[in-house]
Amino acid sequence: MVHGWESNACHRFLLSPGGISSPPAVSTVGPSHEGGGSFNGAANAIGSLRGSPNGTKLALAQRGTQVELYDFDNATGTVSNLLSPRGLSHRYYGIAFSPDNSRRYTTTYSSKGVGSDIYQDDLQAGPAEATRAPER
Repeated sequence: MVHGWESNACHRFLLSPGGISSPPAVSTVGPSHEGGGSFNGAANAIGSLRGSPNGTKLALAQRGTQVELYDFDNATGTVSNLLSPRGLSHRYYGIAFSPDNSRRYTTTYSSKGVGSDIYQDDLQAGPAEATRAPER
C-alpha cells in the first residue's frame, strides 16, 4: 500500500507467491497530500503508513502536518471512510497500533533529536482529537 503524492489516492498491490500485482487497485479517499516544490515541500512526503493488527484500520502519519485514520478491508485492500481529521501538530513521522487495536501511537520528528513527542490516541474513546494525550 502506498499513498500518492499530490493526490488522495491509495495504491494497493497484492503480494502473493506469484509476485506483485500490476497495475495497482486504487482507493481515492481523504485529503490530498501535497507540498511546495522546494526541499521543504518535498519533505512533506516523509512519513509512515501502517495497517492495524486486526486488518480493519489503516493509519498514516505525514511529516507535513497530518495524521489520518481510515477503515481498511484486509480482504479487498479497499481504503475508505476517513475517521480522523488532519493532525494539529507538525513533523509527524512514525505511526503504530497497539497489539489489541485499541490505541494508535504517533511520533514527531526532530532533526536535533530533542523535542520529539509520542502521541497516544484511544481509538475506542471517540474522535482522536478529543483523546490525544502527549506522552514523553
